[in-house]
Amino acid sequence: MCLAVPGKLLRWIDRDPILAVAEIEFGGVRRACHMACVPTAREGDYVIVHAGIAISVIDAVQADRLLQELAALPAASAEQRLDAEALNGGSQGESPDAVSG
Repeated sequence: MCLAVPGKLLRWIDRDPILAVAEIEFGGVRRACHMACVPTAREGDYVIVHAGIAISVIDAVQADRLLQELAALPAASAEQRLDAEALNGGSQGESPDAVSG
């Protein structure tokens, strides 16, 4: 299953048209995301991110609604998480693109 989530653009790291990267915040967690698909996004904008790539800009009302809907989803049981880890070859560890701060 694929999932794209909203995040807030905190700051641009690199504005190169092809290799653009920005720091995006997801509920207090910050990640470096590729921004080539949304070069007009501004600091403070919300973007939809899938697999580390921002794919569209949305307004704050849409972002809030999506975050509320995601929060309302039931959490996966421990058994479901273990099954998913087994399918993915075990625990993956921390993402290499995490932004330290």
